[in-house]
Amino acid sequence: MQKLKQPVLFFCFIVMTSIVYAQSTVGIGEVTAIESKAKRILDNRQRISQYKEQLASLDSAWKARIQRMQNEINALYKEMDDLIRDMKVGAKCSQCGKYKSEFEKQGIDFQKHLGEVKGYAVPAPTSELEATRALYREKIAYKKVQLLALQKEDPAIAAKKKQIDDTEKDNTSLCTEITEHSKRYDKQVFADAKSKHESWVNELLNYVTPVLIATDKITIYNARIDATEVQFQKDAAEKREALKKQNEENQALKNDKIARNKQQLAEAEVQLEQLIDPQKAAKGEYQKELGGIETDLRMPKLKDSLRVLLTARKTEILAAIKRLDGEILSAKTSYENTAKKLLADNKILDSEIWQLKIGLPKEQELAVAKIRAAADARIRELRLSVTNATSERGQAQNAYNDRVDQVQKRQTDLYNLIGTESGRMLTASQPVNCPVYNQARSDVGGNWNQVFPCVQAVISLSKPYSSHVFNAYCPSASNASYLSGYKSFLRGLNVADMEAVQKTTNKGWLEELLK
Repeated sequence: MQKLKQPVLFFCFIVMTSIVYAQSTVGIGEVTAIESKAKRILDNRQRISQYKEQLASLDSAWKARIQRMQNEINALYKEMDDLIRDMKVGAKCSQCGKYKSEFEKQGIDFQKHLGEVKGYAVPAPTSELEATRALYREKIAYKKVQLLALQKEDPAIAAKKKQIDDTEKDNTSLCTEITEHSKRYDKQVFADAKSKHESWVNELLNYVTPVLIATDKITIYNARIDATEVQFQKDAAEKREALKKQNEENQALKNDKIARNKQQLAEAEVQLEQLIDPQKAAKGEYQKELGGIETDLRMPKLKDSLRVLLTARKTEILAAIKRLDGEILSAKTSYENTAKKLLADNKILDSEIWQLKIGLPKEQELAVAKIRAAADARIRELRLSVTNATSERGQAQNAYNDRVDQVQKRQTDLYNLIGTESGRMLTASQPVNCPVYNQARSDVGGNWNQVFPCVQAVISLSKPYSSHVFNAYCPSASNASYLSGYKSFLRGLNVADMEAVQKTTNKGWLEELLK
């Protein structure tokens, strides 16, 4: 029986005494950067509060005698600074057009308002900034004209205002950087996860190959069992027909012999008649002549000389008749012996023909039994091969299932780790109201949910025949090197075995695989 070739399969695995999965992703640097910059923003906000308190103290100490006028000027400066600051940092609602400071005057949280109206903060155009500055400068200039006689603005107050403005600008820049860090985190982590997923898919498909081969071997051995049975039926029919034909030929030969014997017997009878008929006629003439002589010899006045002649003639005739009787008897005896032999031969031939007729079924049965025994021996061997292949498939399937559990755990650990790091970014960004990207975890989970079913499809949908194995998201896995062992196995099959595999395999997938 032709043995199926078992291809050499190369499995590339990293063997370690203990496997320790990374406690951080490739994007951990972006996470720590966000946490650091969020802390800087909080520290800046604390300094701004301190600066404003200092500014208030300066304002309180500044020229008590012009307190009211100074307070008005300071109020204008603060109102202008708040509004300009809002304009610069993009603290204007994209939906209603009001600035953050206007909401703060009403006791409304600006960020909460943005969330309620689904808006976002936008910066003011330069023209509006300039118009606002011009308006406030005009107001302040008017007030300053009134204060020129009293005192110019205190340099300490101007410096403190600049500190506040610079610190607020720093916070705006830090917030933008936090958003960019989160964006880079998503990009880096997703790219790394896709690379890992591809590696894991390759690893799993290495375990799929033995399952596919064992499944095909079961199919092939079962097909060979069916083919053996079909071949037995064909061989048995041909053997029966051959024995029948030989039997009929043997009967025909014996019937021909019988016919020839009968023909020979008929010819011998004709020859006998041709031989003894003249002798019988001659004997009749002699007997007629003998009767005349005996009549003459009874005559009373027959001369002695004539009597002597007649008596001599009588003696000659009797001798001739005797000779003829002997020849006739000899001819008949020879015929009878020939007839007896021919009839005996025909009787034996008839018996042999009968034995041929009644013995044919048994002869066919014995010959077919030998063919049946050989076929049964081959079928037993093939069934043992089916049993062995079934065991191989079970072991291969268990190995695949174990590897799936390991890979799924890696994916779960990665998914959870990304969730932890994303949570850290959100925790850091929420107190400072900086927007962050948060798609990495869902993107990684989505990608795995697309590629892993491709592996499952190969092991579950390629056999038996069904719809196409790979969906739109699946890679061209059929052309990958990790299925080279299975392709080698297929290419080593003979025509009959390949036809058996084709009957139980996804047609489109198999054609793509063997391109």
